[in-house]
Amino acid sequence: MNLKKLLFAFAMAFSIWSFVSLTEAQSKPTEATLSGVVVDEAESAPIPAAHIWVHGSSGGTSFEARPDRAGKFSIQLPNGYYFVLVGAPGFAPKCKSIWVHDKESIVFSPRLSPDTETQQDLP
Repeated sequence: MNLKKLLFAFAMAFSIWSFVSLTEAQSKPTEATLSGVVVDEAESAPIPAAHIWVHGSSGGTSFEARPDRAGKFSIQLPNGYYFVLVGAPGFAPKCKSIWVHDKESIVFSPRLSPDTETQQDLP
């Protein structure tokens, strides 16, 4: 009789633990990865001086990144809709909108062209 009670208690504890674990796994937001390489459009040379800004469509969420020497960058993002802006001194900026879903890998590799409008204004 005590063995039955012990087995029942074990089964109940396992059921509760399984339910809590499953609920926690479903409620935790998973992050996606936005990555890419920022290069010069003409020469495909990396642009390490670039800056990447990611803004949520609601305006409250924002992320930033800088590429490494090879022009590569990576940003972890929660689910949502974002505007990605990439700029660098002497280059025209590029913008893209993206939807981010659970653990999705999104690649955005902008090819920046020289900013001829601003360059003409410089002495």
